[in-house]
Amino acid sequence: MIIFDYDKKKETVDFFRLLILRSLMSAPCGKMRFTMIDPIELGGSFSMFLELEEKSEGIVGQKIWSSETEIEEQLRMLVDDAANITQRCLQGKYKDIVEYN
Repeated sequence: MIIFDYDKKKETVDFFRLLILRSLMSAPCGKMRFTMIDPIELGGSFSMFLELEEKSEGIVGQKIWSSETEIEEQLRMLVDDAANITQRCLQGKYKDIVEYN
């Protein structure tokens, strides 16, 4: 778990932006999706990535989630997706998604 340090806000946001960009560059096109959460800046910290959604649907999703209710729902959906992948794709045959792919 990453604890947000308000004194290092710019460095933290820059780190996550770079992490997202590097992740996008290292994965084959269409193989990565992001659920972006930004309660601090109400989505403003990562809004530049919404342009990706206009060019290639499914990378970022509808929006950058910012309210407590939205964040809880998105986290619930991510847990459900992880459970589905574990149960339907891995089925005890593969140790992780990389081996499955």
